[in-house]
Amino acid sequence: MSAVRAGEDGRKRSILEATWRLIAERGYHTVRVQDIAAVCGTSTGTVHYYFPGKQDVLVEALKYCVEQAFARQSVELRAIDDARDRLLRLIELQLPWPGAGVRDEWLIWLQFWTEAATRPELREIHNDFYARWMDTVVRIVRRGQRQGVFRDELDADHAFAQAVSKLNAGDLQHAETELLAFAGQHPRHTAADNALYLAGLIREHDGDCPGAVALFDRIPLTYPAGDAVLPSMVEKGRCLTRMQRKDEAREWAEKIVDDEQFGTRAKDLLSRLR
Repeated sequence: MSAVRAGEDGRKRSILEATWRLIAERGYHTVRVQDIAAVCGTSTGTVHYYFPGKQDVLVEALKYCVEQAFARQSVELRAIDDARDRLLRLIELQLPWPGAGVRDEWLIWLQFWTEAATRPELREIHNDFYARWMDTVVRIVRRGQRQGVFRDELDADHAFAQAVSKLNAGDLQHAETELLAFAGQHPRHTAADNALYLAGLIREHDGDCPGAVALFDRIPLTYPAGDAVLPSMVEKGRCLTRMQRKDEAREWAEKIVDDEQFGTRAKDLLSRLR
């Protein structure tokens, strides 16, 4: 790199450094090009040489501040081998401790949020920064799983949450597939019985009552202490009724009511069968 190029890069960084600190101190819409030039000890013409307009220098300063924070964070985290310690350090780096200098960065980030909410051209940059931060967290968690520091169930929790998200969004076909896959891959997970129950509800909704009953029957047999046992038994009764097996449904309902394990809760839920 030539001395001229190095000098220009240095002046540009000085302008960005001064600008983001002025934004943190005074606010995004208050900072003027004259203020930036005064802090840098230069002219407004020099500022405009590197940045054609006021919005250009302000936006670049926001990006510069966040990029510098990412760079500093990466250096510190790479020096820590243990994933738990690395995750704790990541959290510490995000907190505005007194004297840590992070408070001003938070002020910048909050103003970036505000600007991105009203300016579509900034949203992609904003989303990219968020994606990079999430990627950092995910990579640390993966590292912890390989080291045996974090539970593998974190993957299972995420898989269940994704399946439920699809269910809530109305994507029933994929939700059922993922719920059944989750229950099959993580049979000891605390949500496995709920996964079968939700998959059964989807089948019931789609008119596949025999398929739903097959899933509802699995729950008390496989997870007798699960919190989905009683709802699944009630839904089985509902399916039997829809399949015109009313006598069997009535006998099933009486069986549930008489079961001391469920008590009055069963009566409340069974009212749905009448």
